[in-house]
Amino acid sequence: MTPNKVYDNGPSVLATAPPTAQDQISVGPVSLGFVKSQQQETCQNRGLEWISPWIIEPNPKQNLVITSLLKTDPEYHKIEKKFKESMKGSIIDIKKITNHKLRVLFESELKEVKKVNNNADIDYVKLLFHGTSKLDPSLVYNGDKCFMTQYAIDGFLGRGTYFSEKPSYAANSAFHGPKSQKSVFLAEVIVGDSCSIEQDKNLKIPPEKNSSGVRYDSVNGKQSGSKVYVVYDHNKAYPTYLIIY
Repeated sequence: MTPNKVYDNGPSVLATAPPTAQDQISVGPVSLGFVKSQQQETCQNRGLEWISPWIIEPNPKQNLVITSLLKTDPEYHKIEKKFKESMKGSIIDIKKITNHKLRVLFESELKEVKKVNNNADIDYVKLLFHGTSKLDPSLVYNGDKCFMTQYAIDGFLGRGTYFSEKPSYAANSAFHGPKSQKSVFLAEVIVGDSCSIEQDKNLKIPPEKNSSGVRYDSVNGKQSGSKVYVVYDHNKAYPTYLIIY
């Protein structure tokens, strides 16, 4: 296995073990105590308690942490099982991404989506796969916004950021790294109240729900044997894991 590497546009650290919890590191206007509590609530509501909070030692200058999961870690086993449902080959590494600024943006967006919909029956967040094609994944997890729309692509559901239930779909757009290694993200995606559409290549935003002007949070459809979700805004997805295979 090649040495772990962090591509950094700012202060960061590479961790080899799960970070310890600290509840009150301030990131902008929102404390990481808020982020931790919101993330725990989000995961528990989806039956994904195995995704542990990632809060690091209090260092205001330390924003990005990348942790290689141990193969004995329950998180690793869950992700490996999900990945191998439609993929052959061996996983080389699973990196857990902790970017506090992106986490604040994601949790704030989720809070707003829940407020607008006000419906506890909606499955607001899904864990989905995404391939960045020729875009270096570091530009996503080390950026200022989660999956920036400037990197959106044109597809069967318009110009947006595409995420799939099956990794085989995302693998068609996998990033090709050194030594024939490939990588895809397993991301938390705010699908919210999602609209099913067979095809509409002209979409740039989700359609309206009704005459009130309120729009769906995402759209979804089926392609290449997988259900695919598309979001059209910044911060509706968080790059939770990078799977290298």
